[in-house]
Amino acid sequence: RLYMKIFKSKISQFIVIGLIALIIIITSVCISNITKDKPVRVKNKFKLESIYDNGSKNIGYKIAYALCFPFNIFGNGASDYVVDGMGATGGLNSGVSSIDSVTSSGTSSNKSEGNNLDYSKTNVQVENVDEADIIKTDGNYTYSISENEVIITDVRDVNNPVVVNRISSGDSVPVDIMLYDNYLVVINKEIKNISNIIYKFYGGREYDTDVKIYDISNKLSVSQVKSFKLNQNYYTARIVNGKLYIISNGRLREKDDEVIAYYEEDNNRIDIDLDRMYYFKDKPSNYETVISYVDLNNLNNSSFELEAYLSDVDYVYVSENNIYIADKNYEYDEIFSIISKLFGWTGIWGFEEDVYDFDTGYVTNIMKLQMNEDGSIKYIGKAEVRGEAVNQFSFDEYDSNLRVAIEDGDKGSKIVVFNEKMKKIGESDYVGEDENMYSSRFAGEKAYLVTYKNMDPLFVFDLSDPKNPKVLGELEIPGYSTYLHPYDENHIIGIGIQTEQRIIRDSQGNVLNTSTYVTGMKMALFDVSDVNSPKQISEVTIGDRYTKSAILTNHKALLFSKEKGIIAIPVNSYTEEIEEEKATSDNMDSLVKSYNTTQNYISEGYLVYNINLDEGIKLKGVITHNEANNNSAYKTSQLLRGVYIKDNLITISQHMLKLNNLNTLEEVSSIGI
Repeated sequence: RLYMKIFKSKISQFIVIGLIALIIIITSVCISNITKDKPVRVKNKFKLESIYDNGSKNIGYKIAYALCFPFNIFGNGASDYVVDGMGATGGLNSGVSSIDSVTSSGTSSNKSEGNNLDYSKTNVQVENVDEADIIKTDGNYTYSISENEVIITDVRDVNNPVVVNRISSGDSVPVDIMLYDNYLVVINKEIKNISNIIYKFYGGREYDTDVKIYDISNKLSVSQVKSFKLNQNYYTARIVNGKLYIISNGRLREKDDEVIAYYEEDNNRIDIDLDRMYYFKDKPSNYETVISYVDLNNLNNSSFELEAYLSDVDYVYVSENNIYIADKNYEYDEIFSIISKLFGWTGIWGFEEDVYDFDTGYVTNIMKLQMNEDGSIKYIGKAEVRGEAVNQFSFDEYDSNLRVAIEDGDKGSKIVVFNEKMKKIGESDYVGEDENMYSSRFAGEKAYLVTYKNMDPLFVFDLSDPKNPKVLGELEIPGYSTYLHPYDENHIIGIGIQTEQRIIRDSQGNVLNTSTYVTGMKMALFDVSDVNSPKQISEVTIGDRYTKSAILTNHKALLFSKEKGIIAIPVNSYTEEIEEEKATSDNMDSLVKSYNTTQNYISEGYLVYNINLDEGIKLKGVITHNEANNNSAYKTSQLLRGVYIKDNLITISQHMLKLNNLNTLEEVSSIGI
């Protein structure tokens, strides 16, 4: 009896202890699920070092992390979660004082346009959100990158353009520039010696983001007013409401056995306050994305502020109010799928047949950061969607909702809608099964998607009900568009690759196989006024299969004006033939991405077209900089961009600037730069 009492007492104790442990585990899991999307402060160097050492792709770390996550072994306590947002005041540099997108034909907003001149600006995605580029103009001067210098050219006298200043950044290489009021922002890359073993293993290169801001009120005597250097690779930049945002990204770096956690401003080293650096417990990563910002409206009294997130970046979309950072990863769920199916109830009892039916593929994580009125950053939330985007035009903000065009493997492509809190509220049906998505464009309550395999379906979507996106119409034509640009609310321009289908038959006329070949570039104008039945109303083929253009992968290479009735792009043709197999439909994606091939080109030119609804698209003329090839002072010069000022078209290459009459395309003047 005594033994039984003791035995029962022990059992009761074990039951109580087990129940308590179970409650703790369930509570921890619930808290983890509630807070898993919240960024956590790094807080100290020990935590930063452990994140650097563990890495983001280590499968052993993922398993250990999954097992120990409920007990917060790898993380800080729940009190470290940022629930109410961050960045209301201050930034990473503690102790330093802080300071409805239109998705059709956006233009950058230069405050310097107060001169009321008629001139073109950078072709941007969102109106009033300026994007960095290699060329800018204020209507009186052009600012362009030429090798390791930024050239300022006075073009007020079209008959006599004059280079008035050259800005050099020393050992750094200029990659982008921006204009605002009397400030010129030059964004440089400074190449670093590779010390990170991971970079060496993957054959990567390390760069520093080196930003210099100049006062250009006196073009003859430009003065540097601020400098900023960060130990990460430059990714992209925007100017919104006078606030400059620089986004940098790369793996965490080590120096002298310590993770680098500082930056330089005006040649002063400033340690990063780790309370302004965040990571996500559900997506551990040793990649770092840094958003640096400064107020250009009050530059003399402002310092750069920073927010850092331990996350990678593939695409950046910026509206007038928010920054969206998207990171895609290919998820390998095989081992977890097998374990789950083998040791689940159906697996134990032998009913699970599809043990090796894995659910793998790309998953895109999207983080939303709000830009406050003072320029600071506030975390709003993040979402995950299966599939991958194409570029920044796969994202669009409208009525506070984020619309995303996504390709999900062989299932096809679709549009997913998230509300202002990044909760999914709607998605369309799939389109283009077994086809790749090559471009997308949102315009108000409509969206356009281009997919491709053998033909080019242009799909039109109705997004008037964000909870129920619908496919309205479809148009199939040869080739495909890699860039879509609104002409007006009822017409859209597509620029991409022209193809033709070839059929191989035997001597009896039987079809042996079919394949699709690249035959050149193309530009087309589509009528989408009848959304259920879109029509192509005009098309031109550009060059041949060896013709390439920056517009295929960079929207900023486009010059378009509906009012002036022109559309223009730089084009290059190459001497060496592309291998036959690389011109088939199976390799078109890599073909487009390699448009900037190192092959020698036999001709280059700036193609100018007239465009209107009555006559469609017609070639107006071609502007070349061939003089640069015949003059050793110019070397080989590839055309980069074109801008217009009043009735003059200015084309710029690395070594030459030329002015032509916009109406006749007759040359007015030129100058070597």
